[in-house]
Amino acid sequence: MFGMILLVACQAEDLESTNGAAYWVEGVGDGTQVVPTPGSSKATMHFTALYDEPTNSLTGTLKMENLWEDNEGDEVTAIEFCGPAENGKTGTKMKGIITKSGYESNDSQRISLSGYLALLPDEVRVLKEGKVYLTVRTRNYPDGIVRAQLKTTLVDSFDKPAMVKSLAWDG
Repeated sequence: MFGMILLVACQAEDLESTNGAAYWVEGVGDGTQVVPTPGSSKATMHFTALYDEPTNSLTGTLKMENLWEDNEGDEVTAIEFCGPAENGKTGTKMKGIITKSGYESNDSQRISLSGYLALLPDEVRVLKEGKVYLTVRTRNYPDGIVRAQLKTTLVDSFDKPAMVKSLAWDG
């Protein structure tokens, strides 16, 4: 069996989107944003991602802090994108992320939505409108230990430095 991985890393000035439609997605959250019942946890999260409209892919990193500071022995059960909902309102699950086991109190996870997990047209629309939130659910906090409302900003054709241009597998 023959396999090939092609990974090309470029500086920002070398990158071009087919039509320049790229969005910076960011959300900062804590337990006070959880609906319907705000949590008392000291946990926080920061999500940063790039949404590329031509390829319909969202790729980023979720950083979590103090997950277990006042919640020892708990475990993450789900990480979900939910909407449509404005801050303080509840939406429905749009996409679930496969979680790893054994999160540390301060941990991070790469998140990629593409291919069969890609956002549907209505999900893209509500993401751009700021009506999508990310929530981390645990066994002790089934409604969410932290929640972050996501905001999007149109960026000028991948202006984030040293982005990875492409990853392909042929095998």
